[in-house]
Amino acid sequence: MSRYRQKPDRDRALVSALLARAMAAEANGAALAHMRMERTAYGKPFFPDWPEYHFNVAHSGEWVVCVAADCPVGSMWSRFARSMPV
Repeated sequence: MSRYRQKPDRDRALVSALLARAMAAEANGAALAHMRMERTAYGKPFFPDWPEYHFNVAHSGEWVVCVAADCPVGSMWSRFARSMPV
């Protein structure tokens, strides 16, 4: 978290990491305290004890999103200034 200069950025990074750990713990039936996270050489986080568990986190503004699957997955999130029709 120390790589972020602004407190809001550090907060979002912390929430992202906790959300990813909580989702992985629930999906794998493990205790949250035992969710060891590491990073690849490119900086992508992963859970070495569950290599088949794939996830991705993204954040924009005050929002954080986390997606998980049994195959590589990605997410992109963008905040808009006004409502847009769907």
